[in-house]
Parts: sequence; C-alpha cells; structure tokens
Amino acid sequence: MEAKRNIRKDHHVQLCIKKRQLYALATLGIFCVGTNLINVWAFQNIQKPNRYYYDSIPNHYHQCGGLPLSPLHQITLCSTAAGKGFAKIEDKQQQKEEEKAEILKQETMALSVPELKSRLIELIPKMTGTNMEFRLVEAYVNALEDKFIPPQTLGFLNLAISGDWQFLFTTNQIGNPSKSLRLTELIQTVETDEFGGQVSNKATWDLAEDGAIFDARGTLSAIHSYKINQGARMSIDSDDVELKIELARGSSLPKDPQALVGLIYRAMPKELFNSTELAMDTTYLDTDLKIVRWTGIRHEGVRNIFMRSGSLTIDPSSQL
Repeated sequence: MEAKRNIRKDHHVQLCIKKRQLYALATLGIFCVGTNLINVWAFQNIQKPNRYYYDSIPNHYHQCGGLPLSPLHQITLCSTAAGKGFAKIEDKQQQKEEEKAEILKQETMALSVPELKSRLIELIPKMTGTNMEFRLVEAYVNALEDKFIPPQTLGFLNLAISGDWQFLFTTNQIGNPSKSLRLTELIQTVETDEFGGQVSNKATWDLAEDGAIFDARGTLSAIHSYKINQGARMSIDSDDVELKIELARGSSLPKDPQALVGLIYRAMPKELFNSTELAMDTTYLDTDLKIVRWTGIRHEGVRNIFMRSGSLTIDPSSQL
C-alpha cells in the first residue's frame, strides 16, 4: 500500500512538472509571436517611406555587401548607407572638379596674351559642345580679362571700339533655329560720337520658305543708340531700337516678313537682337579681338566675343 501511494505521488509530481513546462512553453510562444507581430508592424510603418524609394528601382533583387537580398532586406540594410555613400562620391567628384578647375586656371594664367588669343580663336570654330571646350573658353576669357589694361582716355576707347566686328561666340543660350533659315554671318558695327554713339548688329540670312530652296536672302539689322555715362560702360537706350530688313540683289520676296523676323530672333543671340535696358562693359580689347560683358535686368554676365572684320583668318581644319 505504501508503495502504491509513493507511485501515485511521484506520478502527480510528474504531471505537475509537465503542466508547468507546458505553461512556460505557451507563455514563451505567445511572447515570441507578440514580439514578431510588433516587429512586423514597426517595419511596415516605420520603414514605409523607404519602400517607395526602393520601388523606383527596376530590379528588386540587388546585392548589398555581396549577398543577394530581397527588396525588404535591401531597403533595411542598404537605403541609408547608399545615400551616405552617394554623398561621399559626389563630394569627391566635386573636389576633383574644383582641383581640375584650379589647375586649368593656373595653366592659362601662365600663358601670354598672344598665346591666349591664339588658342581661343582656334578653339571656337571647332567646338562640338563638350563641357571641356566651354571650360577652356571660360578659362581663356578670364585670363585675358585679368591681364587687360583698360584705355585711359575716352578718345582712345572710341578709336579702339569703332568699326566692324565679326561675332564669334556667346555664353548665352540660343533658341532652336529653324531648318528653313540659315544665318551665315553676324557683324556688330560701332559708330562713336564722344559720349554716345550707335551699335548695329547685322545678321546675314538665307530663307527657304517652301523648305527646299533658299531663294530669299538678305540682312536684318538691330540698331541701338548708346551713351557712356559710367567709366567705359555703354548703356543702351531703353526705348530706342530699330529693326531693318534689306533684301539681297536677286532675292525672292519673303511671303511673311513678320515670320522671318521671328525666325531670325530665334537664331540670333538674344542680347544682340534686343539690347534695350542693357549695358556693355568692354572687358578685353585690342586691335583685332574684343570681349564684351552684358549687364542689366536680363543676360547679366553674358559674354560676347568678337573679332575685327578682316583682321584674322580662321581655319577650322587646323590642329589645336
């Protein structure tokens, strides 16, 4: 009897232990499930903005640290780090660009004025629109302006700027020219009269109104009056501009003169077509090269480069 009681007691103890283990396991399971639900909720809500960032990437399976990851892992592990990495790369690239610009500046400043002029005039007709070409033009212009000694008297200034100047280059943006119009030449003529004068920008054009034959030819002149009222600055009269169209001998008559003016306006540098309420600073000038800086309510800081007509011959096929 005593042995049976001991067996029942031991069995009761074992049952109690098993029940406690089940309670502990159930509690642990509920805790784990609750923790996972909280983590899932937190991920879906806190990390939600990054989902939009990642969904913009076409390939949803990339590698981070050499391991293939799902989109959710990609967002968690890579989004913030990638942003910081890009910033560092951009900073390094910007630093390299600044170093290159400084080296280019030093190299161009070491050149003489004749060398700068020669390189600038040889470069412009060969430009294809690369960033390096524009940087070179900017560097040459800045160096020439830095080395320039302005005329000391008004009489010498008037003598130096008067005459015909062939347009070479503008730092301003030009509109989309029409295929039916060709501008073959742009000449700026300066007529001086003590503290004033007249500037005429004349464009030579060919027009094919039917889209096949360029049978209409002529010139359009934008004529402005100016006054010198601050050092050597040429201030253009605000309401004094004259547009004049002249047809070449043998040219056909354009059917729509107003449309022709619009096409020429799109093809010409805007600062030369309409210079009202602007002023010109001559930032470099010698016998055969002129650099002008525009200032005013628009086109601020735009540079124009001119070459005196007939003074130099440009050969686009020559090597730099």
